[in-house]
Amino acid sequence: MAFPDFKWNGYKTKLEGRFPLSKWLRDNLPKFLLPDGETEIPVGPDPRRMQGGSTFPRMNEKEFKAFLETNLSPSLRLWTNCRTCGGDGETGMPGQARVCPTCGGYGRALTPFAQHVFETMAWMENPVPVTTAEECEEKNRRYWIEYEAEQQKEKLLFEMSGKAAEGQRTVALKQSEKIQKAYAEGLAAIEAEKQKKLAGE
Repeated sequence: MAFPDFKWNGYKTKLEGRFPLSKWLRDNLPKFLLPDGETEIPVGPDPRRMQGGSTFPRMNEKEFKAFLETNLSPSLRLWTNCRTCGGDGETGMPGQARVCPTCGGYGRALTPFAQHVFETMAWMENPVPVTTAEECEEKNRRYWIEYEAEQQKEKLLFEMSGKAAEGQRTVALKQSEKIQKAYAEGLAAIEAEKQKKLAGE
């Protein structure tokens, strides 16, 4: 994947040359080269940082670049200087320089925002939908099958509960009849025994 590049253009001056910010913004903003290879557009600082009527001292090219860096919101940065080598790509004492073990010599580290941007660009080259109409249709079909089965289960449980209650009532009635019969028989036996004793038998 090819990524666009930035370059400094235009106004030639010595590093110590100092000019108003307005001149730097007019003549020396970094340019973004569009994919057509010809069109360039300037990349300005965060306009929110330019509001409020603040005045800026005259600055040289190095200070202007630093101004642009500090006026780019950290949350929008795509890369930062490597913290190990400070962006030099190498570490070590003089005469013992070696490639920075953290950045591999590139001097930069990508930010989480950059990773998100690049992943989005990669996804845009081959976007994959999270779901399809066919998958939704199949999901809906399975839902209604399961819903109908659950409804049938609830209906069956209701019917069985009713039958169980009816069975309990029937058993209770039969048990009650047996108890009443036994009670009546017991009363009759007691009465018969009483009559025998009264008759002197």
